[in-house]
Amino acid sequence: MRRLLLALAVGALAAGCSGNYDLPPVDSGVVDLHEGVPDRVHTANLSAEQVNALADWFSHHRTGWTLSLADTPPGIMVYLKREGTGVAYANILGSYIYSADRRRLLTTQEREDLETILVRGSLALQLDTPPS
Repeated sequence: MRRLLLALAVGALAAGCSGNYDLPPVDSGVVDLHEGVPDRVHTANLSAEQVNALADWFSHHRTGWTLSLADTPPGIMVYLKREGTGVAYANILGSYIYSADRRRLLTTQEREDLETILVRGSLALQLDTPPS
């Protein structure tokens, strides 16, 4: 019995450390752009088109994720919801994207793709500028 429990624990640990990440189903979201010192935050709701494009990006980038319990400062923070309840977040910071207990090294093109989805290009956000 002890060996069985040990084998199950090792299997669960190995499964938890796999290189895959699956974004849960989402239907809305908000993005916060953090910039400067002191930290200025620009916030915008994501359009349905942006949420779909982001979910599509995650579905095409399921592999290459590693376990990370790093406490990182905010970069481009994305808070994703399903039926009004928060279900996932992503923090794009430097060359990495963090989500849940995972992180993934981004290529320059992958980071540009995410920025285009979130803050540039045809899906560009109308950012709220905080009062000075």
